[in-house]
Amino acid sequence: MPACLITLPVLNIRVWIATSDPQSPAKFRECFMSWTQAVRQEAAEIIAVDGKTARGSRARASGSNPLRMVTAWACENRLVLAQETTDEKSFEINAILKLLALLKLKGCIVTLDAMGCQRAIAEQIRFQQGDYAMGLKGNQSHLHEAVDDDFTTTQQQGFKAVPYSYAEAIDQDHGRLEIRCYWITEDLSTLPDAATWAGLRSISMAEREWPRHDALHPTPLYQPV
Repeated sequence: MPACLITLPVLNIRVWIATSDPQSPAKFRECFMSWTQAVRQEAAEIIAVDGKTARGSRARASGSNPLRMVTAWACENRLVLAQETTDEKSFEINAILKLLALLKLKGCIVTLDAMGCQRAIAEQIRFQQGDYAMGLKGNQSHLHEAVDDDFTTTQQQGFKAVPYSYAEAIDQDHGRLEIRCYWITEDLSTLPDAATWAGLRSISMAEREWPRHDALHPTPLYQPV
């Protein structure tokens, strides 16, 4: 069986793939995946999973859909660990599950937007010994309403009713001042079916504020963690 030499010029690394088909995309992907897992530091890592549509990838003449991919990005190592294609946004959940199965998640925190806030995905991450932080919106209506009510009531009471942690950050990138305030609590007593979310330990609220016409405008965001 002949071997195919692939050179990664930026990193000056050469990789040999044993294959009967030197142009095999599957073999290249297998080799590249093995390499990214090898160079990733064996330490706690934040892995951001997100889906994007490639601009200009729609073939108007044939009427084909644009290319949509789900990507796993290692934030500390600044490295794309893996990608998985999906036909439509509605199928992104299945693509995320396939993508996670390719990765070593032990000791890592996987972050996902609201599309990835699914019980099956949480269970997969915990099965692979990882942790997660998911955006929470209306697609999980019962959980979102409960968390919204919980934080609204608790905030009105000055966060005196439950134990919580608080942090604040100021960002002045892109010419705009933004203040982020974070509250997190491990009190899950008011949440419906909290036990059905594998490994769920806490919920958090992030409030973003930015000056507009000499006033601060807050926007709350919620996460199960």
